[in-house]
Amino acid sequence: MAVGKFLKNAFAMHAHTLESKQTEAAERLILPGMIAGKRMTIAVPPKRGVREELLLHTSFREFDPNGRLVVSDPTYLGEPFTAPLGEVMAVTYTDVKETYVFSCRLIRYFNSGRYQFAVLEPVGGVSKIERRDNFRLPVSLPCSIKRREENGPEEISYAADMVDISVGGAKIQLPVLLEQGEEVRCCVTLGEFGQKDYALTVRWTEPVLHANTGKAKAGLQFVRLSKGEDYVLQKFIFGEQLRQHKAARGAALR
Repeated sequence: MAVGKFLKNAFAMHAHTLESKQTEAAERLILPGMIAGKRMTIAVPPKRGVREELLLHTSFREFDPNGRLVVSDPTYLGEPFTAPLGEVMAVTYTDVKETYVFSCRLIRYFNSGRYQFAVLEPVGGVSKIERRDNFRLPVSLPCSIKRREENGPEEISYAADMVDISVGGAKIQLPVLLEQGEEVRCCVTLGEFGQKDYALTVRWTEPVLHANTGKAKAGLQFVRLSKGEDYVLQKFIFGEQLRQHKAARGAALR
């Protein structure tokens, strides 16, 4: 009986210690709502022959007894991905309206059943970047706008520039005047996700072409987005926001 009571107390102390370390780790990272299953993005630095960093998608599982993050099944464009041990990577974690950015070092991998897990050790502090459903990210992306002229059987394509983008729509400038309420198609390349073709409705438009540019701006709203299209949009926007944030921070340090 005494031995059983001793073991019970020892297990209780171990559980309390583990819970305390996990709480300390969460407090050190200042990440509210850090719960199992939350999606995270990991930016792997570019290697020789690769121009841009790779964005991996994973889920937070738990903190280990040493306060390190355990994440499950890191993937790149839906495929399993293994980064070198010791690699320092930027991790983003979204909680409602804010995205937290912090650096982690890859410690090890391990398998449990059919799942692969990675252990990440936080290094450095945490930054916050804005994340709202209506957040508009400034971009400079060439695109083409296709519209049907009145009584015309075929679409006419116009070269345009996308100047900002959100999960709800985009602002473009092009050399013709669109009509409020009309539906157009926009073909644009979204980085690593490749060329995409979206249907949009014109919500507003400038009334005249600017004399110095010969173009007018228009606000477009996405329509009939599939879950896959919405997912790609979100990942592209958050990835671009992270890259712009890191570039601005790096320029400020130089």
